Amino acid sequence: MLAKIFSSAQTTTDYVSVKNLPILILDHEWNSFFPNSEKTPEIKACESKLKELMKEQGNLNNKYKQLGGSKKVTLDKLLTLSNDVRERKEGASKATLEKKKNEVTNINNDLAAIEARLDKLPSLIEQENNRLFQECIKYTYNNVSKLKKEAQKLDPVISKLSKQLKEETAKKNAIESKFKLSAEFLESYIGREGIASLDKKYKGKI
Repeated sequence: MLAKIFSSAQTTTDYVSVKNLPILILDHEWNSFFPNSEKTPEIKACESKLKELMKEQGNLNNKYKQLGGSKKVTLDKLLTLSNDVRERKEGASKATLEKKKNEVTNINNDLAAIEARLDKLPSLIEQENNRLFQECIKYTYNNVSKLKKEAQKLDPVISKLSKQLKEETAKKNAIESKFKLSAEFLESYIGREGIASLDKKYKGKI
């Protein structure tokens, strides 16, 4: 996913805009790439803010549904009370009717406030998600630079070991060449059968 994101990114002076950016804290690749031990304070702060916004969105959606249910129940009671007041003209029912009307008004106000906040949250979540991605870019480039320096420090070590490996390999080849010549020398006099006999005598192959 991150590879796809980077391939679609458009670079500006100090900001990279990204199309179809997933919610990073919910993205498996993001969480695999960024273990907690490697996250910068800035990344952790962005993640925390993003979690808060998403939690708020979830809570408001639940509250909106609950208020919708409460509104329906209250409206049903309001309808019943309206019928009672119209048919019986009971004073107590009138007082309760006004109370229920106020409850409906309060619920409508709460629903309107929740709707207004829910309309803003997707944009806020997107902004914080993008801010988190910018911190990801900073971390990645800084970390790559650091890793390159560490890799460069190993170049002399690798070069020395490579040279040593070549020297030791040459020594081994020279030694193997010597015992091969020794075997061929004896075989030229006594043949393979003679060599087999000597192998048994000396308990080892030449």
